[in-house]
Amino acid sequence: MGVRLQLQAWARNREIASVRLAWDAHQQKGRRELRDSLRLPVKPQGELAGLMVDEAVAEQLALLRANRERRQVIEALDHGNVHAAAASLASIDQHLAALPQSAVVVRERKLLEEKQELLQQDRKLSRKRLRRESLRSSLNVWESQA
Repeated sequence: MGVRLQLQAWARNREIASVRLAWDAHQQKGRRELRDSLRLPVKPQGELAGLMVDEAVAEQLALLRANRERRQVIEALDHGNVHAAAASLASIDQHLAALPQSAVVVRERKLLEEKQELLQQDRKLSRKRLRRESLRSSLNVWESQA
């Protein structure tokens, strides 16, 4: 699961968010609870630029973003703007092309290529398949290989 926060400037080590998770354990009495808060240090821009990128996290973020952007393609199709839909699909692919080409990225790009081709042949079927792909679980973006 990924969370993207858009924050205004904040003071060092100020709480950004607090989370409370509560559940009933299957074989334990009473309600279980976990509370935590998110605090991030303030760092200069130059220092942020020098941080190492976690490739797996960057990949998952890009894939989740591509999944969300499919909905924008669908909106363009719903408004009859096939040109904008095709441009959006190309933009998604361009962002994914900048990543290391792992098996999941290659698969995602192949799905996008199929939708580009299908868009020219059958807009309704393309929209239907885009919609199905956009509904993939946020916990497991990928459809089964079967």
